[in-house]
Amino acid sequence: MLLAVVTYLIWVDVFAIYRYLVPLEMLSFVLLGVCVRRLFAPARPWPIAAGLLVAIIVASLVTEQTDNIGRTAWADRDITVLVPASIASPAAFLMIGSNPDAYAVPYFPSNDFFARIQGNIRPTPTVVARIKKDLSAYSHVYVFWADPNPYQSDAALLAQARPPWGTYGFAVSTSACVAIPTRIGPVGQSVHVCPLDRS
Repeated sequence: MLLAVVTYLIWVDVFAIYRYLVPLEMLSFVLLGVCVRRLFAPARPWPIAAGLLVAIIVASLVTEQTDNIGRTAWADRDITVLVPASIASPAAFLMIGSNPDAYAVPYFPSNDFFARIQGNIRPTPTVVARIKKDLSAYSHVYVFWADPNPYQSDAALLAQARPPWGTYGFAVSTSACVAIPTRIGPVGQSVHVCPLDRS
């Protein structure tokens, strides 16, 4: 019980993001059982304690309400990605933006290389050096992002003053950009790739 309480307080202080609480939540029924057992320990009426625990579990399940936090509806296929043949392979893709777009990666050839160079967590100098080293093996390099982007247009994104791909020694070529149609369930989205030239 002490471990559960301390863990919860640390979670509230550090994250307070629900998905990080799931392990503790999975133990909650065990913790309820411990509480009920301790509550009735002197008289030891185990049938009453067990009945109370079952009642708590049933009440929890019956009153549960699933919250929709942006999930898509069910469809025949979870994910559909149509990678055009015009994209060279093997190729390297530098992923930018913070949108969830890694779902498209398994639909590219297995010998392609993907590296996220921009997002919620910035690459460390060690990671930057490793990416630069791995990029040297590819003659075709693309910048890769998913809609929506924080700029007014794709052109504005590609024309930004200090582009993240510049750190890796590349300049963007807008002449052969490709929009890749994707679907997550029934919802259509777009992933974009533009070739990069070594500067």
